[in-house]
Amino acid sequence: MRALEALVQTNFGTAEARFRSSTNVEDLPDFSGAGLYTSAGADAAGAEDAVKVVWASAFNYAAFVERDFYRVDHRQVMMGVLVHLSFGEELANGVALTINEYTALRPGFYINSQVGEFAVANPTGDATPEQILWYRYYQGLPEYYEILSRSSLNEGRPVLSDAQYAELATLLELVHARFRILYCQIPDSNPIRYDPNCATDVEWKIATDGQLYVKQARPLRGAQARQP
Repeated sequence: MRALEALVQTNFGTAEARFRSSTNVEDLPDFSGAGLYTSAGADAAGAEDAVKVVWASAFNYAAFVERDFYRVDHRQVMMGVLVHLSFGEELANGVALTINEYTALRPGFYINSQVGEFAVANPTGDATPEQILWYRYYQGLPEYYEILSRSSLNEGRPVLSDAQYAELATLLELVHARFRILYCQIPDSNPIRYDPNCATDVEWKIATDGQLYVKQARPLRGAQARQP
């Protein structure tokens, strides 16, 4: 713990760090688990308490009941903690899937965006995020996107500008290409082939300085582009 405190102090100084939860029982083929666990914020002096909060959330009530319902073996649960700078306020945040689950004919990204720090993964009340399909290629033309819904919290205005969506799409391409190599190869294929339905689940944010950040990315299990 002393070593962790020293590392947080070295990397972030007096600024608050974010201790993010991530378990091995999320994004399973028959069990999502998203939003069941707790993340915490703390500086170096509070690192120990923050880690305890995250680890303990593996057995909070909601997580236990949800896993029990889906017959997930509680004894196999392991919690990981990602530590990064806490950004405080956000201009926007969201989740993106690097697959167009609506049709296999148009490769694209399914992007959900919301203003400020209002959650996209687990929204409260009746909040609806902005949802778009960013088409990666279409009849040789540059990428463009289709609006599925506007944010219910932004008075009909777009959450991101066209330039910001283009920047996000560029990052999604990079992440998808990397994860494709790591996780999408069809076993024992020669020559090497990749599963076309393999995708990545990406969480992102735009900080108050306008900088776009990828918070985390992980393989998306069970993705399926609908066949025509």
